[in-house]
Amino acid sequence: MKNFRMLWDNHQFDAATLTATTSASGYPVTCLQDQFRSRKWRTTSIIEQYITIDFGTAINFNSIAFIDHNLSTTGTIRIMASNTPLGSDLLDMNILAYDPLIGFGEDGFGYFGFGGYLLEIDRSWIVPNPIKIFYFENMIKYGTGLYYGNNITYGTSIEPSTQKTTTARYLTIKFKDDNNPDGYIELGRLFICRYANFNLNFDSIVHGTIDESEIYRSLGGQAWIAKKTPLRRTMELNFDVLEYADKYWNLKFMVEKMGITESYLIDCFPSIDLASQHHHSILYGRFQDLPSIEQNSEMPWIEGIQVSSTGIIFEEEIT
Repeated sequence: MKNFRMLWDNHQFDAATLTATTSASGYPVTCLQDQFRSRKWRTTSIIEQYITIDFGTAINFNSIAFIDHNLSTTGTIRIMASNTPLGSDLLDMNILAYDPLIGFGEDGFGYFGFGGYLLEIDRSWIVPNPIKIFYFENMIKYGTGLYYGNNITYGTSIEPSTQKTTTARYLTIKFKDDNNPDGYIELGRLFICRYANFNLNFDSIVHGTIDESEIYRSLGGQAWIAKKTPLRRTMELNFDVLEYADKYWNLKFMVEKMGITESYLIDCFPSIDLASQHHHSILYGRFQDLPSIEQNSEMPWIEGIQVSSTGIIFEEEIT
């Protein structure tokens, strides 16, 4: 199992200039820079649709996430990067909108085992809010080092020699989905950034759901229901005893920098790429509360000091 990953700092994409082949009325391409996923970009056709992104200057990135897309199970995405518009000399890759395999019992009725295929007729049932994350290669760590940062500022990215990132000013994303039953391409949010790995993993996940619907009963027992939709998922990552205090400080830095108002993308099992992961182990949302840390008082400056258990709760962003 790999350490969980977070896509969190999307400010370079949010400041970029975007153009699209087509945009339907009321669904401009700039909606992709809005953290509210319900404000979508939508095309007027499914033929030869693409987005071009001009960052203004070359930036480093190693992951791209497509949030709330409507691509079909046969849809593909081509990602091209260059320092010239529409170029592909720095990066040129084709990826599937979905991994076609689904996990045991993930069809909603329990009769598919591993090796089952995600059917188009089941797409909206199994993966209701599709998210596709594409990682280029290895992880980026934030603020690793011996003792208290080893003269490294927490939050500064450190790229190992094996790290594969792309440095480019222009990015072109082409969508090929000629069999899309909707007749258009739709996307709610884009993340283009470097993902964070904090060199620690959780002990367990608690999956929850928030339903703010209300049920009232009269004195005679009659029910009156105020149904509020959609429901929101939560994920609580529990850490038993953190082996190294500095690993938690890395995460705490990000928490304090971004707060509870910014949206994150959490990938709990990045090494697993089943279609169902987009609903169960990936969540686009915010910190429900800012986590706190309790540290032992004995020699807290030494690497290896144990930190008391803690939990972090993420709440889904559905608007």
